[in-house]
Amino acid sequence: MIDTDKYEGHTPAPWRWVDSSTLEGENTVCELSQGIGEGDAQLVADAPLLLEEVKRLKDEVEERITAHYILANGWSRAEQEWEQEKRRLLMQIEQLKEMNE
Repeated sequence: MIDTDKYEGHTPAPWRWVDSSTLEGENTVCELSQGIGEGDAQLVADAPLLLEEVKRLKDEVEERITAHYILANGWSRAEQEWEQEKRRLLMQIEQLKEMNE
């Protein structure tokens, strides 16, 4: 699994190519000594969006695993709701941390 924490602090989206060798976001993200192909350029520019999608899918998988665990272990409805609320709050905490960095 990809450790998405190592990307914390990256320049947020959107990224765009100013020319064939300079990629910018809020500031210059990178400058290449030579141009880059169109497909590669778009892949690099979409990196922040791809990272967000990986994080979203990771959270969704974790939610489904938790739901399966809850059902498999016969937790009461109250325990299920508590677990879901806990996960929701933890996700909000992570989002607030990201906003404050």
